[in-house]
Amino acid sequence: MNQNGERVQDDLINNLVVVANESYDEFVNSLQKEFEEECGFTFGVLPPHAFVGITFEKQGQEYKIKLEESKEICNELKKSSYLSEEGIIKEKFTEAVQRNEFSISEKFNNIVDKIICTVEEYQKDPYIRRHKTKKRAGLNKKTFLDPEFQKFWEAISKKTFYNVCYDSKDLIKKAAKAIHDMETVPAIKISISDVDIEVETKGVTAHLTKTPEHFYLLERNKIPDILSYIQNKIPITKRTIFEILEQSERLSDFISHPQKFMDLAVKEIQTVLNQLIIKGIKYEKLDKESYEMSRFKEDEHKMEFIDDKIIPTKKSIYDYIYYESTPEKRFAEALENMKNIKYFIKLPSWFKVSTPVGEYNPDWAILKQNGDIVYMIRETKSSLDKLGLRGLERKKIQCGRAHFESIGVNYKACTSIESADL
Repeated sequence: MNQNGERVQDDLINNLVVVANESYDEFVNSLQKEFEEECGFTFGVLPPHAFVGITFEKQGQEYKIKLEESKEICNELKKSSYLSEEGIIKEKFTEAVQRNEFSISEKFNNIVDKIICTVEEYQKDPYIRRHKTKKRAGLNKKTFLDPEFQKFWEAISKKTFYNVCYDSKDLIKKAAKAIHDMETVPAIKISISDVDIEVETKGVTAHLTKTPEHFYLLERNKIPDILSYIQNKIPITKRTIFEILEQSERLSDFISHPQKFMDLAVKEIQTVLNQLIIKGIKYEKLDKESYEMSRFKEDEHKMEFIDDKIIPTKKSIYDYIYYESTPEKRFAEALENMKNIKYFIKLPSWFKVSTPVGEYNPDWAILKQNGDIVYMIRETKSSLDKLGLRGLERKKIQCGRAHFESIGVNYKACTSIESADL
């Protein structure tokens, strides 16, 4: 929390430093063992099903990795000594990724980045790190004072507001269908158990003395105001809500379990509403409102990075670029080496685009100079397919595209430097 009581999500600020009264290795091993015992999983071990559900395109059709294929990938990683026979992720994997030498068979080569990201999610390192002296990034004054960069920043930093437009009849029809297709809402179930409790020095234990009895609450004298409940959650009229519920033909489930039905209905209506809003969203420029470039100078003292999460650069606003994943690292290194890229920035956390589903913080701003000067925004993701991207991410990317189109800046979401159209 900051001094205003607001939660800070920025990874550069939101860090917990633990001063332990034991060695680093002892502390990590002990803490991770506790996590493993409590949560039922093992750090640093890749399970055979890890890649199930990864999607890719083949001959114009969408495919999903199945369990057998996931096991096949794991076996390949073991043969290449990236994994032990027990599935423990070896240092060789990290070294190969850092040197851009990681490889997989041709069968799975089109999802290599997704494989890397999946393996990294199971590594120990992302959870607990040895505290290291951080490097402080300095402001690149040559870049900061360059009129070309200032013009670039002025073009990409314009603020906008959005208008939304949707057809209420369309909302009613689609939301009613979504609620109609919901899972069955069971009646409220009450369970009664008899136990003996023992209080000992080691703690409190309970032993079941009788088979639990179950009752279903099928009748009720009073039900909540469903129209007001949903309207408090979603800004639409009670008339619209009533028509949605009536056409859904599921109000009998509301009697069975009012709270669960209302919460599920809110979720379905909100999802449909977001889809319709984003489909018809329009952004317009705000006159004379933009993100001030002076904030880079004000934030200079905060720019402290751990060595293994930065790359040096001569083309950005600071002399180091902080990255959060292997695809981001590869992207930044490629931009640094490309002769037609004059400047690029990992956009700071305070650079945000307003959307109906929350604020959106794009990844990269790029100035390309190859005869003509082109300003670009690029969003890097390990996957761009509908199943690989979470719903909110996909909606925010759609809004981001509309925002940058309204201020005349080239925008694209991509998975690698090759697909970025630079």
